[in-house]
Amino acid sequence: IGTISGLTASGGGLTVVDNQALTLAGAVSAGSGGTVDITTTAGGGFDVNQGTAGTLTAAVLTSHGGISGNAILQGTFNAIGTISGMTAGGLTVVDSRALTLAGVVNAGSSGSVDISTSPSGAVTQAASGTLTAGMLSSTGGISGGLTLLGTANAIGTIGPLTAAGLTLVDNRNLTLAGAVNAGTSGAVD
Repeated sequence: IGTISGLTASGGGLTVVDNQALTLAGAVSAGSGGTVDITTTAGGGFDVNQGTAGTLTAAVLTSHGGISGNAILQGTFNAIGTISGMTAGGLTVVDSRALTLAGVVNAGSSGSVDISTSPSGAVTQAASGTLTAGMLSSTGGISGGLTLLGTANAIGTIGPLTAAGLTLVDNRNLTLAGAVNAGTSGAVD
């Protein structure tokens, strides 16, 4: 499948296993209570791409089989509640609401995770979650706080990143690179 566009999956779920790069265009929705599960064939380096005009709506975004390339979701009106069980070479997510990272979110020790939220979206993770990334950044900023409490987090570098407060647990050496900004009223913990 090359492109999915204008698809609403009633019944609460959309599962796609693809053996080539996949583009999400227009509106792709599992509803505000549904799950979107996207897998691209291992070893192929196949990306999942979405431009700024696309919209992905899902309570949960996951990838049970992994994404063999990067997952780049740049839709300014994306409405994703939780990312869980996601492995990709790199992960870029723009979300218009609060976002929870649950379970394992893994870009590998050399991959990057770039998360941006607006207009008032915090990014949270419980102690049971795990984020693995060589670089954690936020190109568009996180309009709420960034709270990553996963005791198994393995993040190599943070920055550039702007959030309205930053709390981070990491179990490896951490480098701050570029501007790391918690705002004039935010706190870094």
